Amino acid sequence: MVGIIEKINTIYGKIDVIDLANENFKKEIIDVLLELKDLQLGLVASDLDKGTFKGNRKTDINLALNMVGITKEKLKDNPDEAESIWTDSTKTVFYDKATALFKDGEVIEIPFVFDGNPTTISTHSDLLLQLDNSDAFKTKLENTLMAAFPALVVGEFVRFYDVTGQSSNLERITLNAVSGAYIEQNPDYYWALTTSATETLSMRGGDIDKIGNEIDNILALVNRIEEVIDIQGELPKLIDTYDENGNPNGDLTIYNKLTKLIEIHAQLTAIVTVYNDIKAGGNNHINSVGADLQLGVNSEIKKVNANKDNIDIVADSTYKAKVETVADSTYKAKVETVADSTYKARIETVADATYKAKVVSVADNMNDINNAEENANLAVQAKDVAVQKANQIIAINGQQTVNTLQAGANATVYYDAVSGKFILNIPQGSTGPRGEAFQVNSVGTLANRALYDTQLANFSYLATDVQVDGKTVPHIYFKKSATSGDWSDGSPFGKGDTGDTGVGITSVTFVGTTDVSGLQAKSGATDTYRILFDNGNTTDFPIYNGLDSAVLTVAGKTGDVTLEIADIIGLSTFVSNVTAIMTSDDTTLDEIQELVNYIKQNRSDLDALGISNIAGLVDALDSIQTQLDSKSSISHNHSGVYLENLKETVYTLTGTALVFANGSIQVKNLTANTTLTDGLTTGEYLMLIIKAGDTYTLTFPTTLWNDDLTAIAPTLSATIDTTIIFVKTATELRGYYKA
Repeated sequence: MVGIIEKINTIYGKIDVIDLANENFKKEIIDVLLELKDLQLGLVASDLDKGTFKGNRKTDINLALNMVGITKEKLKDNPDEAESIWTDSTKTVFYDKATALFKDGEVIEIPFVFDGNPTTISTHSDLLLQLDNSDAFKTKLENTLMAAFPALVVGEFVRFYDVTGQSSNLERITLNAVSGAYIEQNPDYYWALTTSATETLSMRGGDIDKIGNEIDNILALVNRIEEVIDIQGELPKLIDTYDENGNPNGDLTIYNKLTKLIEIHAQLTAIVTVYNDIKAGGNNHINSVGADLQLGVNSEIKKVNANKDNIDIVADSTYKAKVETVADSTYKAKVETVADSTYKARIETVADATYKAKVVSVADNMNDINNAEENANLAVQAKDVAVQKANQIIAINGQQTVNTLQAGANATVYYDAVSGKFILNIPQGSTGPRGEAFQVNSVGTLANRALYDTQLANFSYLATDVQVDGKTVPHIYFKKSATSGDWSDGSPFGKGDTGDTGVGITSVTFVGTTDVSGLQAKSGATDTYRILFDNGNTTDFPIYNGLDSAVLTVAGKTGDVTLEIADIIGLSTFVSNVTAIMTSDDTTLDEIQELVNYIKQNRSDLDALGISNIAGLVDALDSIQTQLDSKSSISHNHSGVYLENLKETVYTLTGTALVFANGSIQVKNLTANTTLTDGLTTGEYLMLIIKAGDTYTLTFPTTLWNDDLTAIAPTLSATIDTTIIFVKTATELRGYYKA
C-alpha cells in the first residue's frame, strides 16, 4: 500500500505538468475535444486507410498474388516470408502477353515486345510500360486511368480505375504466364467496387466544384432570403388559390388578368409613342388624344380608363419589374403561351397549396431534374447493351469452329455474334524428331534368356524357339525393371502365320461368238470365253478374231503351205524381241519384277477382278490377238497358278553368303575370321544375328550403314549379340543396327 506522503510527493513531482494542463485545457478547448470525440474520427481514419480515392471502381493487378506460396494474408501478416518468395529468381513468373476484353465484346491482344522482338516481363513497371506502349489498347480504352501504386513487399502494383464521374469501357484484363511458379497460367482481373465513403464523396468532386463556383451567388441568395420569403408571400397575387374542394377562388391575380396584360402588351408601342409625344421636346400630339376622347365607346383612351385598376396594380413597384420583363420580346411568346387555356388549368393546379411543397421540391432539385433526361438516356443505353449481351449469350448454341494455325502462331478464342459460335484458332504442334528404328538387344533360345536376367529395365530379348500350337513362333520379351528375372510376357515377333491359299483357274471354255455359224475362231468375229476359278466363281472375256490373210501364194512354196516365222517380214525380229523380254533377269527387267511383286502382295484383290471390269484390258487383248493372228497361229495352254505357302525360317548360317532363300532370320556363330558376301537381290531382306563377335574378325560386303554415309560397321560384343537388318535396294545393300 502506497502511503499518503508518497502520493503527495508523486503529485508534487508532476506539479508543472498539472499547471500546464490547467492552462491548456480550458473549457472552450475541452468542448472542442468532446465534439471531436463525437465525430468518430476512428471511422474516418479507417475509411482513409483504404487508399482508394480515384474512382468508383478499380482493377488491381498484383503479380505476387499469382505466385505459389504468396497470399493476401501472407503479404499482410508475414511480409518477410512473402518477400523471400517474390525475390526468389527460381520462382519468378514471366508473362508474354495480355488480353483486354471490352464491354462491346472486342478483344485486343497485347503481345509484349522490346525493340520489335517478343519478350517477357515479370515486374509491375514493365507491365505498365507494355500496356502504355500498345496503341491499339490505348485507342480503344475510354474513361479509364491506369497507374502504379505503392505496395508492401512488391514495391508497387498496377491499378485501373474510372475517370471521375464516368464508367470505363474495359471489361477485364487477362495475362498469359509462360514460366515460373505461377498459380494460374491465365489469371483474370475484373473490376471491384470500392467501399470508401471518402472516395464516394470524391466521386462528386465535379458537383462540389460547381457549388464552389456558384458560392457567391448562393451567399447572395442567402443574404436576400427575406426577399425570397416576401415573394413567396405574394404568390397568391400572381396565381389563383383553391378552396378545400379544389375549386379556384377566382382571386384578383395577375394570372386571372392575363388577357388584360396581353392587351396592354399589344398597345405598349402606342403607349410609348404617346409618352414620347407629351414629354418635353415631343411632337405634342395631345390634341389627337383630346380628339380621341370625344369618340364613342371604341375610344382607346376609354379602354385604358376602363382598365385603370389593373394598370394601377401593374404600376405598383412590386410588379413593375416583372411586367417590364414580360413586355420584353424574349418572354412575350412564353407569356402568350401561358395565357393559352391549355396551360391555364396547369398553372392553377400548381398554385394550389397541395402542390406547393412539390413545386418547392422541384425547384430545390432543378439540377438533378435537368440531368434526368441525360441519366435516362444513359440508363436506356445501358439497358440496350445488357439486352444485346443477353441476346448474345442466349444465341450461343454450344458449338464451336476450330481452325488450325501454323506452328508457332498464337492461339486465340473469340465469339462470333452472327453464327453464335466460339471461333478457336489453335496452332499446329511442332514436328517431333524422327524416332529411331527398334533394335532387339539380344537373340537366342528361350532357355538362354536367363543369361540376361540382371539386365536393366527395357532390355529386349528375342527367343527364336518358342512353340505355339506345334509351330515355332519367335517371341520378344522386355525387362520390366532392374530386378533379376523381371521379364514381361512374350509377344509374337516377326512374320505372321501363313495366309490362305490363293484362288487358281480350273478351266477356260468357249461360250459364244458373234459369227452366225456359232463356231469359234471365225474371221472378224468376237468370241466369248469363260474362266472357271477353283472357288466356283467365273468371269467372261471376249476375244476378237482377226481377218483371214489375203495371201494366196508364197514365193518358193507350192501346195498346202505352212508359213514359218522367217516367211513373214519383220515377224522374226518381233518374236526375238518378245523372247528377250520374257527371258530377261530381274536386274534387266526391274520394272516388270516390281509388277510381279505387287501382284503377289495383292493376289486376293486381283483374284476378284474380271477381265471385263478392268478398264482397257479387253481392247488390249483384242489388239494382241489381232497381231498374233496376223503373225502366226498360236495355241494356248492355261493351267492353274498358285502361290507357295510361306513359312518364317530361322537359319543357322554356316557359309558366308547372305541369301534370302535360306530364311529371313539367320544366326551366325563365328568360329574363325569370316568375310560375308552379298547374295541378296532387289527387294529382299533378312535379319542377321551375330554371336561371339569379339573373338574373331568379321568383314562385311559394301554396305550403307543406318542411311548415313559417315556411319561405320557395328562393333561386335562377346556378351551381347549383335543384330543387323540387311535390305537390298536396286542400287545398294543397306544395313541397320542399334548404335
